[in-house]
Amino acid sequence: MQLVIRRERPAGVEIEALITERLAQSAQTSPPESNHALGIGALDMSSVVFLTARLGEALAGCGAYVPIDAATAEVKSMFVRPAFRGQGVARTVLARLETDALAEGIRAFYLETGTDSFAARQLYEASGFSY
Repeated sequence: MQLVIRRERPAGVEIEALITERLAQSAQTSPPESNHALGIGALDMSSVVFLTARLGEALAGCGAYVPIDAATAEVKSMFVRPAFRGQGVARTVLARLETDALAEGIRAFYLETGTDSFAARQLYEASGFSY
């Protein structure tokens, strides 16, 4: 199956279900004061770049970035459904977010991930992020 990454509006039943799943995971893995996951309304802003990842017809995951200023953005809503993990989906979404951001003049990417999010931390470290 071919992995297709594309910009989409974060709307519709299918994407709303994905975001709901992502929010539920965040609620399970992070205490409320450390949970900064964005809901569908916050993702559906004109300034937010939202990407979907599809393997065949299946919506496998998503990622987004939110501009902070003209040269800085924060990575948000990185999520891959459990059935699609370990197939490079997150790495491909993150690379596309970086490519799109660079094309739009973003020169610094920030993100926040929980200290218990070992897989996420490994992904970000392997992709060149540092503490």
